[in-house]
Amino acid sequence: MQILLRLLRPHLPVLILGLVLGLISNAANLAAPLATKRIIDTLGTGDALAGPITLLLVLVVIGAVIGLWQWILMGTLAEQVVLDARLSVIQRYFRARLAELTGRPTGELVTRVTADPGLLHQASSSIVGLINASLAFIATLVLMGTLDVVLLLCTLAAVAIVGAVMAVLLPTISKAQKAAQDAVGDLGGELEGTLRAMRTVKASRAEDRQGGRIEADARRAAAHNVRAARRAAWVWTVSWSGVSLAVIAVLGVGAWRADAGLLEVSSLIAFLLYAFQLMGPIGELTQNVTALQSGIAAARRISEVYAMESETSTPTPGSRVPDAPVLAVRNVTLRYTEEGPAALDDVSLTIPSRGHTAVVGPSGAGKTSLFSLLLRFLDPGSGEITLHGRPYRSLTHSEIRGELAYVEQEAPVVPGTIRENILFSHPRPPTANWRRC
Repeated sequence: MQILLRLLRPHLPVLILGLVLGLISNAANLAAPLATKRIIDTLGTGDALAGPITLLLVLVVIGAVIGLWQWILMGTLAEQVVLDARLSVIQRYFRARLAELTGRPTGELVTRVTADPGLLHQASSSIVGLINASLAFIATLVLMGTLDVVLLLCTLAAVAIVGAVMAVLLPTISKAQKAAQDAVGDLGGELEGTLRAMRTVKASRAEDRQGGRIEADARRAAAHNVRAARRAAWVWTVSWSGVSLAVIAVLGVGAWRADAGLLEVSSLIAFLLYAFQLMGPIGELTQNVTALQSGIAAARRISEVYAMESETSTPTPGSRVPDAPVLAVRNVTLRYTEEGPAALDDVSLTIPSRGHTAVVGPSGAGKTSLFSLLLRFLDPGSGEITLHGRPYRSLTHSEIRGELAYVEQEAPVVPGTIRENILFSHPRPPTANWRRC
C-alpha cells in the first residue's frame, strides 16, 4: 500500500480534483429522486410541472457532464501512475548491484515492468472511487432515512449481511492475485531461459521435458487467476443479490405501509429510486476494493524491486599517483555468501601501464570473479583495489568503468543497430542507416 501511495503522491492535485468532481456528480444524482418526488406531489394540485421537470433535466445533464470529466481525468491519471511505476522499476534495475539482477530469472524481472504495473491501472483511481462511493453510500442512506425510517432499517439489515460476507471474501482476492503474478514471473523466467538455450534443448532432445515444465507454470498461473476470478464473482454476486433482495423487501414493506396510510406514495417511489441508486455505490465499492486488492498485490512485487541494493559510491577528490600501476589488487578475498567458500582468497595482482597481462586458469579458478571485482560489479570482503594509485572506494563506478573496456565471453548483442552495438561504450551521432540487429 505504501508503494501505491508513493506513486500517487505526485498526482495529489489531480486526485483532489477527481474527488471534488465525484462529489458534485453524486450530489446531482442524489437530488434526482427528490426532484422526482416533487413532480409526483405536483400532480393533481394544478401547479406547473415545467419547473420540477426542468430541474430534473438539469440535474441529469450536470451529473452526466461531471461524470464524463471525472472518468477521463481518472483514466489519464491511472495511465500516468502505471508509467511512473514502470519508469521507477526500470531506473532501479539500472542502478541495482549486478548480483541483485543476475540472481533472478530475466523473464521474471521483465514481468515486474510489464505485467505488475498494469494492475495499478484501476487501483490508482480506486482510492478516489472508494471515498466517493462511501460518501454517496452514506448520503443515500441519510436521504432514505428522511423519507422512512422503517424502510431504512430493512435496507441496513440487508447491507450488513452483504458487508459481512464481503469482508470474508475480499482478502482472498489479494492473495490469489499475488500468487498469480508470482506464477507469471516464474513462467517468464523459465521461458526466457529456455528460449535462450534452445540449441542445447533441441540437441539434448529435451523439448517435451522443458515444454512440460513451462506448461506447468502456465497452468499454475491460470489456476491462481481462476481462483481470484471466482472470489471476485462471489463478491459481485453477493453484493448485487443482497441489494436486489433489499429492494424487494423495501417494495413489499413500503407497499404495505402506503396502503395503511403510513407512507405517501411519492415518498415510496423516491425511496425505491434511492434503493436502486444504492446499487451504484455498493457496486463501485465492490469494484474499487477488488481493484485495490489487485493493486496491493502488484505493489508488493514492485516493492521487492525497490528493496534491491543499489550501487553506491562515496567519491573523494584525488588525482592519479605518478608511476603507479594501472591496476593493483592487494590481498583481496571474495565470497558470494557470508558462509560460502572463498571465490578469491588473498589474491594480489599488479597490472602495469605497459605491456600485456593475461589471467589464465581452469574453469572455476576465479577469473570471472576477479574481473567482476575489477569492474566493480562486486566489492571484495577484504583487501584493496587501486586504479592509477587511487583506491576503488574513492572512485565512482562510472569513473572506474570509464577506464576499462570489457568484452563478455558470450558476446551479447543489445537491441539496436550494428553501429550502435560497435559504439556502445562511446556512442556518436549516427551518420548512416545501419541494419538493425
